[in-house]
Amino acid sequence: MSRERSATIATAGPLGTGDDRLVRAGICALRVGVALMWIQNVAWKVPPDFGERENTGLYLFTRWAVDFPVFPPFAWFVENVVLAAFPLFGWMTLLMEAGLGAFLLIGLATRFWAVVGIVQSLAITLSVLNAPNEWHWAYYLMILAHTAIFATAAGRAYGVDGVLRPPLAGIGQGIRKDPREAVMTRTRFDLPVLTLGGAALLSSVFTFSSGGPAPVEFIHIRGAGLALLLIFGAAAVAAGITRLRLLAIIAGAGLVLAAVLQLVQADQNVNWLSGDASTVALMGGLGIGLLAVTLTRRHSISAHPVSTTQDRTPDDESDRSA
Repeated sequence: MSRERSATIATAGPLGTGDDRLVRAGICALRVGVALMWIQNVAWKVPPDFGERENTGLYLFTRWAVDFPVFPPFAWFVENVVLAAFPLFGWMTLLMEAGLGAFLLIGLATRFWAVVGIVQSLAITLSVLNAPNEWHWAYYLMILAHTAIFATAAGRAYGVDGVLRPPLAGIGQGIRKDPREAVMTRTRFDLPVLTLGGAALLSSVFTFSSGGPAPVEFIHIRGAGLALLLIFGAAAVAAGITRLRLLAIIAGAGLVLAAVLQLVQADQNVNWLSGDASTVALMGGLGIGLLAVTLTRRHSISAHPVSTTQDRTPDDESDRSA
Protein backbone atom coordinates (compact mmCIF):
# COMPACT_ATOMS: atom_id res chain seq x y z
CA MET A 1 0.00 0.00 0.00
CA SER A 2 1.41 3.42 -0.94
CA ARG A 3 2.31 6.04 1.67
CA GLU A 4 -0.26 8.45 0.21
CA ARG A 5 -3.04 5.84 0.29
CA SER A 6 -2.24 4.95 3.91
CA ALA A 7 -2.35 8.59 4.94
CA THR A 8 -5.72 9.00 3.28
CA ILE A 9 -7.17 6.03 5.15
CA ALA A 10 -5.79 7.26 8.44
CA THR A 11 -7.28 10.75 8.19
CA ALA A 12 -10.49 10.40 6.22
CA GLY A 13 -13.76 10.29 8.11
CA PRO A 14 -17.09 8.90 6.91
CA LEU A 15 -18.16 12.29 5.65
CA GLY A 16 -14.99 12.77 3.67
CA THR A 17 -14.22 15.91 5.64
CA GLY A 18 -11.40 14.82 7.93
CA ASP A 19 -11.34 17.05 10.99
CA ASP A 20 -13.21 19.98 9.49
CA ARG A 21 -15.57 20.92 12.31
CA LEU A 22 -17.13 23.73 10.29
CA VAL A 23 -18.29 21.31 7.62
CA ARG A 24 -19.65 18.94 10.24
CA ALA A 25 -21.50 21.79 11.92
CA GLY A 26 -22.98 22.76 8.56
CA ILE A 27 -24.21 19.22 7.96
CA CYS A 28 -25.76 19.17 11.43
CA ALA A 29 -27.44 22.54 10.78
CA LEU A 30 -28.91 21.22 7.52
CA ARG A 31 -30.32 18.15 9.28
CA VAL A 32 -31.85 20.15 12.15
CA GLY A 33 -33.23 22.77 9.77
CA VAL A 34 -34.96 20.13 7.64
CA ALA A 35 -36.30 18.52 10.83
CA LEU A 36 -37.83 21.84 11.94
CA MET A 37 -39.43 22.18 8.51
CA TRP A 38 -41.26 18.88 8.99
CA ILE A 39 -42.13 19.63 12.62
CA GLN A 40 -43.62 23.00 11.75
CA ASN A 41 -45.65 21.65 8.85
CA VAL A 42 -47.02 18.60 10.66
CA ALA A 43 -48.81 20.98 13.04
CA TRP A 44 -51.52 21.82 10.52
CA LYS A 45 -52.33 18.19 9.74
CA VAL A 46 -55.38 18.14 12.04
CA PRO A 47 -57.41 14.95 12.63
CA PRO A 48 -59.94 13.48 12.42
CA ASP A 49 -60.84 14.57 8.85
CA PHE A 50 -57.69 16.56 7.99
CA GLY A 51 -59.70 19.27 6.25
CA GLU A 52 -61.90 17.00 4.12
CA ARG A 53 -65.20 18.42 5.37
CA GLU A 54 -64.32 22.04 4.56
CA ASN A 55 -61.94 21.38 1.65
CA THR A 56 -58.98 22.91 3.51
CA GLY A 57 -55.65 21.84 4.99
CA LEU A 58 -54.13 18.55 3.95
CA TYR A 59 -57.19 17.55 1.94
CA LEU A 60 -57.00 20.67 -0.23
CA PHE A 61 -53.31 20.20 -1.03
CA THR A 62 -53.82 16.51 -1.75
CA ARG A 63 -56.76 17.34 -4.00
CA TRP A 64 -54.49 19.55 -6.09
CA ALA A 65 -52.85 16.39 -7.45
CA VAL A 66 -56.17 15.78 -9.24
CA ASP A 67 -57.13 19.38 -10.01
CA PHE A 68 -53.67 20.34 -11.30
CA PRO A 69 -52.16 17.03 -12.40
CA VAL A 70 -48.41 16.71 -12.77
CA PHE A 71 -48.14 13.00 -13.55
CA PRO A 72 -51.43 11.40 -14.72
CA PRO A 73 -50.88 7.95 -13.13
CA PHE A 74 -50.19 9.63 -9.77
CA ALA A 75 -53.30 11.82 -10.17
CA TRP A 76 -55.38 8.67 -10.83
CA PHE A 77 -53.94 6.99 -7.73
CA VAL A 78 -54.74 10.00 -5.54
CA GLU A 79 -58.29 10.30 -6.85
CA ASN A 80 -59.19 6.63 -6.66
CA VAL A 81 -57.19 5.39 -3.70
CA VAL A 82 -56.02 8.22 -1.46
CA LEU A 83 -59.11 10.43 -1.47
CA ALA A 84 -61.36 7.39 -1.15
CA ALA A 85 -59.88 6.64 2.28
CA PHE A 86 -58.61 10.07 3.18
CA PRO A 87 -58.72 9.93 7.02
CA LEU A 88 -56.45 6.87 6.94
CA PHE A 89 -54.11 8.65 4.54
CA GLY A 90 -54.18 11.71 6.80
CA TRP A 91 -53.07 9.70 9.83
CA MET A 92 -50.32 8.04 7.79
CA THR A 93 -49.08 11.46 6.67
CA LEU A 94 -49.18 12.84 10.22
CA LEU A 95 -47.20 9.93 11.65
CA MET A 96 -44.70 9.92 8.78
CA GLU A 97 -43.97 13.64 8.96
CA ALA A 98 -43.83 13.64 12.76
CA GLY A 99 -41.35 10.78 12.52
CA LEU A 100 -39.29 12.70 9.97
CA GLY A 101 -39.12 15.70 12.27
CA ALA A 102 -38.37 13.65 15.38
CA PHE A 103 -35.65 11.39 14.00
CA LEU A 104 -33.90 13.97 11.83
CA LEU A 105 -33.88 16.37 14.79
CA ILE A 106 -31.88 13.97 16.97
CA GLY A 107 -29.99 12.34 14.10
CA LEU A 108 -31.14 8.74 14.64
CA ALA A 109 -31.54 6.25 11.76
CA THR A 110 -30.85 9.28 9.61
CA ARG A 111 -30.26 7.59 6.29
CA PHE A 112 -33.51 5.64 6.54
CA TRP A 113 -35.48 8.77 7.33
CA ALA A 114 -33.68 10.69 4.59
CA VAL A 115 -35.03 8.14 2.11
CA VAL A 116 -38.51 8.55 3.63
CA GLY A 117 -38.08 12.31 3.23
CA ILE A 118 -37.13 11.96 -0.43
CA VAL A 119 -40.22 9.82 -1.10
CA GLN A 120 -42.53 12.19 0.80
CA SER A 121 -41.01 15.25 -0.90
CA LEU A 122 -41.55 13.61 -4.28
CA ALA A 123 -45.18 12.88 -3.41
CA ILE A 124 -45.69 16.51 -2.38
CA THR A 125 -44.03 17.67 -5.60
CA LEU A 126 -46.34 15.52 -7.72
CA SER A 127 -49.33 16.95 -5.82
CA VAL A 128 -48.72 20.70 -5.91
CA LEU A 129 -46.10 21.45 -8.56
CA ASN A 130 -48.64 22.74 -11.11
CA ALA A 131 -50.87 24.50 -8.59
CA PRO A 132 -51.12 28.31 -8.82
CA ASN A 133 -48.54 30.43 -6.98
CA GLU A 134 -46.28 27.49 -6.12
CA TRP A 135 -42.50 27.94 -6.47
CA HIS A 136 -41.24 24.77 -8.11
CA TRP A 137 -37.71 25.09 -6.72
CA ALA A 138 -39.01 24.80 -3.17
CA TYR A 139 -39.88 21.16 -3.85
CA TYR A 140 -36.73 20.43 -5.82
CA LEU A 141 -34.68 21.77 -2.91
CA MET A 142 -36.58 19.56 -0.45
CA ILE A 143 -35.56 16.51 -2.47
CA LEU A 144 -31.97 17.71 -2.77
CA ALA A 145 -31.72 18.48 0.97
CA HIS A 146 -32.77 14.96 1.91
CA THR A 147 -30.38 13.55 -0.69
CA ALA A 148 -27.54 15.48 0.96
CA ILE A 149 -28.58 14.20 4.40
CA PHE A 150 -28.52 10.65 3.06
CA ALA A 151 -25.21 11.02 1.25
CA THR A 152 -23.39 12.50 4.24
CA ALA A 153 -24.90 10.20 6.89
CA ALA A 154 -25.78 13.46 8.62
CA GLY A 155 -26.77 11.84 11.91
CA ARG A 156 -23.11 11.05 12.53
CA ALA A 157 -22.33 14.77 12.69
CA TYR A 158 -23.33 15.71 16.26
CA GLY A 159 -26.28 13.32 16.24
CA VAL A 160 -27.34 10.11 17.97
CA ASP A 161 -26.08 8.02 15.05
CA GLY A 162 -22.60 9.30 15.87
CA VAL A 163 -22.96 7.85 19.36
CA LEU A 164 -24.61 4.54 18.55
CA ARG A 165 -23.01 3.72 15.23
CA PRO A 166 -19.65 5.45 14.88
CA PRO A 167 -18.26 5.49 11.34
CA LEU A 168 -16.78 2.28 10.03
CA ALA A 169 -14.31 3.92 7.68
CA GLY A 170 -10.92 2.29 8.01
CA ILE A 171 -12.08 -0.90 9.75
CA GLY A 172 -10.35 -3.78 8.04
CA GLN A 173 -7.31 -1.62 7.29
CA GLY A 174 -6.23 -1.30 10.92
CA ILE A 175 -7.83 2.08 11.58
CA ARG A 176 -9.85 2.49 14.75
CA LYS A 177 -12.97 4.58 14.98
CA ASP A 178 -12.51 8.31 15.47
CA PRO A 179 -14.18 9.34 18.75
CA ARG A 180 -14.79 12.83 17.45
CA GLU A 181 -17.49 11.45 15.16
CA ALA A 182 -19.69 10.97 18.21
CA VAL A 183 -21.31 13.52 20.45
CA MET A 184 -19.73 11.69 23.37
CA THR A 185 -16.05 11.79 24.18
CA ARG A 186 -14.36 10.41 27.23
CA THR A 187 -15.27 12.97 29.90
CA ARG A 188 -16.65 13.03 33.41
CA PHE A 189 -20.12 13.76 31.99
CA ASP A 190 -22.45 11.71 29.80
CA LEU A 191 -22.42 14.20 26.95
CA PRO A 192 -25.15 12.64 24.76
CA VAL A 193 -27.63 12.64 27.65
CA LEU A 194 -26.52 16.11 28.71
CA THR A 195 -26.89 17.41 25.16
CA LEU A 196 -30.38 15.99 24.66
CA GLY A 197 -31.50 17.31 28.03
CA GLY A 198 -30.11 20.72 27.17
CA ALA A 199 -31.93 20.60 23.84
CA ALA A 200 -35.21 19.92 25.69
CA LEU A 201 -34.65 22.93 27.95
CA LEU A 202 -33.61 25.11 25.02
CA SER A 203 -36.74 24.07 23.09
CA SER A 204 -38.82 25.85 25.69
CA VAL A 205 -38.05 29.09 23.84
CA PHE A 206 -40.59 28.00 21.24
CA THR A 207 -43.32 28.86 23.73
CA PHE A 208 -42.69 32.51 22.82
CA SER A 209 -43.36 31.80 19.13
CA SER A 210 -46.60 29.87 19.73
CA GLY A 211 -49.38 31.91 18.18
CA GLY A 212 -46.87 34.24 16.56
CA PRO A 213 -46.08 34.87 12.87
CA ALA A 214 -46.08 31.69 10.80
CA PRO A 215 -42.41 31.98 9.66
CA VAL A 216 -41.15 31.64 13.25
CA GLU A 217 -43.90 29.47 14.77
CA PHE A 218 -41.99 26.22 14.51
CA ILE A 219 -43.30 24.21 17.47
CA HIS A 220 -46.31 24.65 19.75
CA ILE A 221 -45.16 24.38 23.38
CA ARG A 222 -47.56 25.70 26.01
CA GLY A 223 -49.16 24.96 29.35
CA ALA A 224 -48.70 21.48 30.78
CA GLY A 225 -46.65 20.43 27.76
CA LEU A 226 -44.11 23.15 28.50
CA ALA A 227 -43.97 22.14 32.17
CA LEU A 228 -43.29 18.49 31.29
CA LEU A 229 -40.64 19.48 28.76
CA LEU A 230 -38.82 21.54 31.39
CA ILE A 231 -39.13 18.86 34.10
CA PHE A 232 -37.86 15.98 31.97
CA GLY A 233 -35.25 18.17 30.28
CA ALA A 234 -33.86 19.19 33.68
CA ALA A 235 -33.88 15.53 34.76
CA ALA A 236 -31.89 14.58 31.66
CA VAL A 237 -29.36 17.35 32.30
CA ALA A 238 -28.96 16.13 35.88
CA ALA A 239 -28.56 12.55 34.61
CA GLY A 240 -25.89 13.68 32.17
CA ILE A 241 -23.94 15.47 34.89
CA THR A 242 -24.21 12.70 37.48
CA ARG A 243 -24.22 9.77 35.01
CA LEU A 244 -27.33 8.38 36.68
CA ARG A 245 -28.57 5.95 34.05
CA LEU A 246 -31.95 5.36 35.71
CA LEU A 247 -32.70 9.07 35.81
CA ALA A 248 -31.92 9.37 32.11
CA ILE A 249 -34.27 6.47 31.36
CA ILE A 250 -37.03 8.11 33.42
CA ALA A 251 -36.55 11.40 31.54
CA GLY A 252 -36.61 9.69 28.14
CA ALA A 253 -39.62 7.53 28.98
CA GLY A 254 -41.46 10.55 30.39
CA LEU A 255 -40.98 12.52 27.17
CA VAL A 256 -42.09 9.57 25.03
CA LEU A 257 -45.21 9.04 27.16
CA ALA A 258 -46.01 12.75 26.95
CA ALA A 259 -45.72 12.54 23.15
CA VAL A 260 -48.02 9.51 23.05
CA LEU A 261 -50.55 11.28 25.28
CA GLN A 262 -50.52 14.29 22.97
CA LEU A 263 -50.97 12.03 19.95
CA VAL A 264 -53.91 9.98 21.26
CA GLN A 265 -55.88 13.10 22.15
CA ALA A 266 -55.16 14.73 18.78
CA ASP A 267 -58.69 14.12 17.50
CA GLN A 268 -60.41 14.56 20.86
CA ASN A 269 -62.14 17.56 22.40
CA VAL A 270 -59.55 17.73 25.19
CA ASN A 271 -55.96 18.87 24.92
CA TRP A 272 -54.32 18.39 28.29
CA LEU A 273 -50.84 19.31 27.07
CA SER A 274 -51.99 22.28 24.96
CA GLY A 275 -49.98 21.04 21.99
CA ASP A 276 -50.38 19.45 18.57
CA ALA A 277 -48.47 17.17 16.22
CA SER A 278 -45.41 19.42 16.39
CA THR A 279 -45.32 18.79 20.15
CA VAL A 280 -45.50 15.06 19.47
CA ALA A 281 -42.50 15.25 17.14
CA LEU A 282 -40.36 17.31 19.52
CA MET A 283 -41.05 15.35 22.72
CA GLY A 284 -41.05 12.00 20.96
CA GLY A 285 -37.75 12.69 19.23
CA LEU A 286 -35.95 13.87 22.35
CA GLY A 287 -37.38 11.01 24.42
CA ILE A 288 -36.42 8.35 21.88
CA GLY A 289 -32.96 9.86 21.65
CA LEU A 290 -32.48 9.71 25.42
CA LEU A 291 -33.63 6.09 25.59
CA ALA A 292 -31.45 5.13 22.63
CA VAL A 293 -28.21 6.55 24.03
CA THR A 294 -28.98 5.31 27.56
CA LEU A 295 -30.12 1.76 26.84
CA THR A 296 -27.46 1.06 24.23
CA ARG A 297 -24.14 -0.05 25.61
CA ARG A 298 -21.44 2.40 24.55
CA HIS A 299 -17.79 1.49 24.56
CA SER A 300 -14.99 3.93 25.05
CA ILE A 301 -13.12 4.48 21.81
CA SER A 302 -9.40 4.82 21.46
CA ALA A 303 -8.38 8.27 20.33
CA HIS A 304 -5.32 6.98 18.48
CA PRO A 305 -5.27 5.04 15.22
CA VAL A 306 -3.25 1.90 15.13
CA SER A 307 -0.10 1.93 13.14
CA THR A 308 -0.38 2.23 9.37
CA THR A 309 2.07 1.58 6.59
CA GLN A 310 3.60 5.04 6.87
CA ASP A 311 4.31 4.50 10.59
CA ARG A 312 6.14 1.23 10.20
CA THR A 313 9.92 1.14 10.31
CA PRO A 314 12.11 -1.09 8.16
CA ASP A 315 12.58 -3.30 11.23
CA ASP A 316 8.80 -3.72 11.45
CA GLU A 317 8.66 -4.79 7.82
CA SER A 318 11.47 -7.29 8.32
CA ASP A 319 9.62 -8.74 11.32
CA ARG A 320 6.46 -9.13 9.25
CA SER A 321 8.31 -10.89 6.46
CA ALA A 322 9.96 -13.21 8.96
